Amino acid sequence: MKTYNIVSIDEFKTNIENNSRLLGIDPGNKNIGFAICDENKKVATPLKIIQKTKFEVLIKKINEIIQENIDNEIKSNTL
Repeated sequence: MKTYNIVSIDEFKTNIENNSRLLGIDPGNKNIGFAICDENKKVATPLKIIQKTKFEVLIKKINEIIQENIDNEIKSNTL
């Protein structure tokens, strides 16, 4: 499978913050898997699997996952 990068790897490395966490998305034929890495970007941990459905439903679920993790990050930074 051919992949296309929107930005180069070097550009990506310079654009992300040091303590940011990355969300990995693994699109399969029937499901989409999500993983999130630690702040050091060393270890990715499985986060959630959602079943593929209509595009609008998928976008809503993906946005919910992103928002949940933004909220969790904010909570952990304020503790």
